[in-house]
Amino acid sequence: MGEPIVGRVPDELLRLMLPQPKPSPARPVRLPGRRRSAVLTGLVRFVLEAPDGELNNRLYWAACRAFETDVDADAVAAALVEAAVTVGHPEAAAARTVASARNAPARKRR
Repeated sequence: MGEPIVGRVPDELLRLMLPQPKPSPARPVRLPGRRRSAVLTGLVRFVLEAPDGELNNRLYWAACRAFETDVDADAVAAALVEAAVTVGHPEAAAARTVASARNAPARKRR
């Protein structure tokens, strides 16, 4: 067996090997209505800060909570989809997740 190769890893290769941080949103996510609810702001932030592998779960949970409020459902859905897309979720998949939460019976959302 040969000896292990020891040396400096080129920066470009190192960048490919290490997990990359999620890019911060390039533009702010618009929340519905003139009065921006602290709850909805928190739900959007919850989606934006999802760790790897948890984005879809967080999106569904946040959408369920949002649809329990008395705000415009279409505006909430748009804000949550936009937040998910901002952090890399495909738009069609995000829209399906939010639609699924919207159609879930309220008693099963929790």
